[in-house]
Amino acid sequence: MKIIARAVAFPAPSTLFAWVLLVWCHCACSVVHAKSLHHLKTSTVDNGTEIVANCDLIRPFFDTKNITLVPAAEDFSNTTCYGKCCSKEMEERLKRQARLDFHNLIHHHSRSLQGLLVTTADALRDTVIVLLRKSENQTLSTFNKVYSSLTMVSRPLILSLYQTLVDYVSPSNTPDDLQQPLTRETLQEHFRDFFKSLFPIAYRIILSQQDRQDFTKAFKTCLYNTMDDIQPFGDLPQDTYKKISKSLEATRVLMQALSLGKTFLDKTDSVLFPADSSNNPQQEACYNALLRMTYCPKCKGIGKDVRSCNGFCMNVIRGCLTQPAYELDLAWSGYVETVGRLVAVVDNDNNPLELNIKNAVRDLDTRISGAIMYAMERGPSLEEKVSARVFRIHIQQASSIRSAVGVWEF
Repeated sequence: MKIIARAVAFPAPSTLFAWVLLVWCHCACSVVHAKSLHHLKTSTVDNGTEIVANCDLIRPFFDTKNITLVPAAEDFSNTTCYGKCCSKEMEERLKRQARLDFHNLIHHHSRSLQGLLVTTADALRDTVIVLLRKSENQTLSTFNKVYSSLTMVSRPLILSLYQTLVDYVSPSNTPDDLQQPLTRETLQEHFRDFFKSLFPIAYRIILSQQDRQDFTKAFKTCLYNTMDDIQPFGDLPQDTYKKISKSLEATRVLMQALSLGKTFLDKTDSVLFPADSSNNPQQEACYNALLRMTYCPKCKGIGKDVRSCNGFCMNVIRGCLTQPAYELDLAWSGYVETVGRLVAVVDNDNNPLELNIKNAVRDLDTRISGAIMYAMERGPSLEEKVSARVFRIHIQQASSIRSAVGVWEF
């Protein structure tokens, strides 16, 4: 099973904006539009017939845009389109509409990329959770088959440990604000607590060779508190934590990076294409060019659906996207490069950093079982350690209690 089923390849800004160019400028050059686009009030088709501007012909089109047709005055030389069907005020409304159309197109493709980021993060999270649940079932099954006497008492510990691992990659632990409720330190404490809680249970049921009638709660607490000194499981608890935590953290960071990319693109729309562009001459020139390209033919009374020449369209859109692409390119390219490197290490089975979550989770049930087996194989020496440390502490505490009581019994 691949951790990331499909390659995570996010386009650079220039590639993303190229999609906009292709979508907007998909139609071939129209002779009528090409000849009527600039300062001409009328134009002529190939057969020599003159086409006179007919404002009534294009009135229904403006009605669909909720724009009232207001013809220009006799002298319309101060207008952008030089068309008799649009006043200066009407052109301003059309320019805002052209800007809105353009922004909607940018937003649509940005949304598509945001959707890719979100679905990739969700797919990665779902894959990790499936791996963890499979490992959880395997661990429970191993305990049921090999350590049947531990099954009932160890089950809550196992379920709690795996739920912590699932929570580590949950959406609440990969938020956009980078706040992480469940940290690696917290995860380490959960692992320590799991093995420390498992030790008294395993010792009482399968490790101890004596039938201890005095296996009291206080004695269990002594075993719990002295596990670090006795080390019944050797270095396996720490090694297990290190392997699973670093791969889980790398996967969590990747999920968070994908989520941040979505947020970055979402905010980019409003930052790079603000509603008020009066202080940005380049953007104002862009919107004037969009007006000439999209609505000026209507202002000239041309009723047909006429598209701009492909070359003219490409030049206009390039001009509109030059500044946004420049501002976005460096940050986005760095983001894509970083995410690509992270994907490579998380998804690589043979990475020397051992960050592949699939390998780490796959070995988890074996490592937990191996820890108990390690303790069983060292049963006699473990008994000696317990006798030397735990019983001494237990006896000292009991003696202290008796002494304290004896003080008042004279």
